[in-house]
Amino acid sequence: MDVALILGLRVVGKPVVLRDDEPFTDIEKEYGAVLWKRKITVASLQSRLDALGGVVNDDFVRAFILFTFGTFLFPNANGKVNSRYLSFLKNLDDFCHYAWGAAVVDDIVNWLNKRKETNIQYVGGCLIFLQIWSYEHINIARPALRNSCLTFPRICQWDNSGSYDRNWFTTKFKDLQDHQVIWKLQPTSGELEIDLVKELMEEQYVERELLRPQHCSNPFSDS
Repeated sequence: MDVALILGLRVVGKPVVLRDDEPFTDIEKEYGAVLWKRKITVASLQSRLDALGGVVNDDFVRAFILFTFGTFLFPNANGKVNSRYLSFLKNLDDFCHYAWGAAVVDDIVNWLNKRKETNIQYVGGCLIFLQIWSYEHINIARPALRNSCLTFPRICQWDNSGSYDRNWFTTKFKDLQDHQVIWKLQPTSGELEIDLVKELMEEQYVERELLRPQHCSNPFSDS
């Protein structure tokens, strides 16, 4: 629910899976990838967008989405995007049917696990999501809410935060009280009218119903 409310991305839908055996395509080659190194640099995507100028066509949409992946949703240390993402952009009408919100969360979890297991210095993934998640759940160093009519997704509601040193945060977290924590985000009445939130609520309802014990009458019992 959190990634849907904070980033406005679908959680229900086709899974986003980057398969190692995904066939190499001509469109990957067009974007500068090669079979043995299926990566596209963010810099090349920016140059491609600049070259297109004000032209808004399928090529612009694909380049812009990949640029967004490399700088916002799935960033990493090397400034490159996996060219296999183009397999989801062949038919742009199908793009919105994938669970991109779930993919963002999976990517962050993978980075955090990697950080824990290998002690790498860099953590990739959509870190702005973690930042807004902390604002929504924990009342520490929250910035002011913007005075804006744009309320969805919630990332648009928060102003820039102030600067605090690590020791300050460590002390605040040690003294954290239950009343400073919102354990579960609940959609507002306005958010419940948004399609991707409604479909998620319906999915969660179905899952709860499936987990609920079924009390069926025994046809062989005495009535």
